[in-house]
Amino acid sequence: MTRNFSYKFISLTVVLLTVFILGNCSTEEIQKKNEQNENRTQATVHPQYIGDESCISCHGKQHEEWTGSHHDWAMKSPDSSSVLGDFNDREITLDGVQYRFYKSKNLFKVSVIEKNEEGQNFIIWKTFGFWPLQQYLVKTEDGKIQTLRASWNSESKNWYHQYKNEIIAPKDWLHWTNGGQRWNTMCADCHSTDVRKNYNVELDQFETTFKTQNVGCEACHGPGSNHLSWTKNQSSDDKGIFNPTDQVSILNQCAPCHSRRTKIKETVYPWEDFHTNYLVQNLSPDFYELDGQIKEEDYVFGSFLSSKMYHEGVKCNDCHNPHSLKLKAEGNNLCLSCHEPKYNSKKHHFHQENSLGADCISCHMPGKNYMGHDFRRDHSFRVPRPDQSVQFGTSNACNQCHSDKSAKWAANKVVEWYGPERQMHFSDFLIRSAQNNLDSVSQKELIQYVSNTNFPEIARSTLVENLQNKLSNESTRAMMESIDPNEHLILNSVLNYFTQESPQARLYFARQFLFHSKSIIRMNAAKLLLDIPSNQLNQKEQQQLRRNESELLQSLRYNADFPVGRLQLGDYYFRKNDLPNSILNYEIALKMDSLLLPVYSNLATAYNIFKQNEKALKVLAIGISKTPNKGQLYYLKGLLHYEMGMKEEAIQSLNLSLKDSPNLIKSYYNLAVIHYEAKAFAQAKRVLEKGLEISPNNAELLDFLNLLSKEL
Repeated sequence: MTRNFSYKFISLTVVLLTVFILGNCSTEEIQKKNEQNENRTQATVHPQYIGDESCISCHGKQHEEWTGSHHDWAMKSPDSSSVLGDFNDREITLDGVQYRFYKSKNLFKVSVIEKNEEGQNFIIWKTFGFWPLQQYLVKTEDGKIQTLRASWNSESKNWYHQYKNEIIAPKDWLHWTNGGQRWNTMCADCHSTDVRKNYNVELDQFETTFKTQNVGCEACHGPGSNHLSWTKNQSSDDKGIFNPTDQVSILNQCAPCHSRRTKIKETVYPWEDFHTNYLVQNLSPDFYELDGQIKEEDYVFGSFLSSKMYHEGVKCNDCHNPHSLKLKAEGNNLCLSCHEPKYNSKKHHFHQENSLGADCISCHMPGKNYMGHDFRRDHSFRVPRPDQSVQFGTSNACNQCHSDKSAKWAANKVVEWYGPERQMHFSDFLIRSAQNNLDSVSQKELIQYVSNTNFPEIARSTLVENLQNKLSNESTRAMMESIDPNEHLILNSVLNYFTQESPQARLYFARQFLFHSKSIIRMNAAKLLLDIPSNQLNQKEQQQLRRNESELLQSLRYNADFPVGRLQLGDYYFRKNDLPNSILNYEIALKMDSLLLPVYSNLATAYNIFKQNEKALKVLAIGISKTPNKGQLYYLKGLLHYEMGMKEEAIQSLNLSLKDSPNLIKSYYNLAVIHYEAKAFAQAKRVLEKGLEISPNNAELLDFLNLLSKEL
């Protein structure tokens, strides 16, 4: 979910973080203990699921196509046929980590020795995938199952490290023993059938179960018990199984595992609306390039939502066989099944026939390597824009092939072949919205795109997200008036946008959506009201808010095995004035990931409320040491110094805030306040004028300057 944080000061009581101490067990003891848990009766845990064996007798062709597919290989028990890596007593050192891969008593094992750490021995629990790489899972304590950093390159047949040439500290979230590489948290839901994570928030423990260990029939078609009953009498038209045909139902089936998204509840079924159970990641610059091209592992669906293909009704199975997962045709023949032959000519692509440059996907589906060497293609199906690369440093398909040429060269070629005009694309406004110092004209123009349905909703939702803290009050009101409550992606971004608005604004806006049909909207509306007295709502609204809050808390607890989930759980308790739980979850979030920088701000605020300002200053100092973007933390440090009566230090911190983040308007305002109180009116005026150079229409700065003019 989008990260939103509150810096409102409220009271707090002392709380000590519980530290979980892990005992020492041998790998054999851990294996035995976990096997006992794994052998729980699955009929009790997954009663509606019947397993693939019940499907094969009637659906042999589909099973034959599925066999050997990536879904088949998603997760397997280790044996001589499923383990592709070299476990023949192979010793290797990668980035300072020593490995020994070996076999013992029909078990596949690995020993791992890291620098300055004791060696550890593990039994391989499952294999994960097969092409172009295979990973390996091992069990540790508390039901946590980890992915080894060392992976097997199935193409070159050698061991390699993801995050090559990086030394990852044992306390880092991305270290293979931590949450970023944890099967329960990051992988299980999409590599097995009917997964129940079963995370214990208080104990930080898992009892994860699944019906079928790989992606079987029921992962996509839903539980088969009703269908099996139907086959015995066939007395109804309802066959009791999910078999989608239209675009929406097929995307509901595929998108949950082929998207970067947040799942908001434990149990879901493939026929349910995707947007009811998941929040797809916007095309945020944190995960995508400024123009919306893939950057991080984005898993296709977000890109596809932004494509013209999606808006023309194209479905996943128009290109992919849903059982074998193979493409339905080779090369340009696949594209020509829908597109006119003229696009397969030199007059269109200006490259030698049958060359790499003549392939449709070379220009319209460029890709990137993930997980070391897994090449994946962008599914936004866009026209190359090297002109944007020249101006903003984004990628383009031309230079992916012509790496010896400049983006300017590529942009000139596009003009030479296709003329000087480029068709308007959502990437144009995404790039603009990511820039700072937006004047009133730019704000007005960008706001108009929010309601322009000629552009993808996910792109317009990202636009709203990008505009956070950049709009004047007038522009914010204009954006509010333009939204369509049925466009829930945009509405969700607007709700998040309002997190830092005044209580009055949040109350006015949120109460309109307490009864929305989408749970994610109801929950985010509830977020805005957590610290607002319930008597400001009518009785019906209060009842609905309680239901929404229960739904929200359940979702936050479900995702509390993520650092961001813990942060958001802490924010929930913060707003609810349950400050011991807030502090506890902030501390756990930092224990999970010390680089989750917004936690430092929130935790420092909590310590300040508790009147433990020395602790707050220490937390801010740690945060400042870890982030290249220090402006917000220096700003909070300035506020703390000021509250502690250390006005010179406050001035120094606020100046450091502006040195790092010159667009942080609140630092100008507070710095001017300190000078004003010291009767240094001329200095206060200079600070305000400098802030108005950044934000000419800022009402607070203008009002303050008007007040100050009476003193000069």
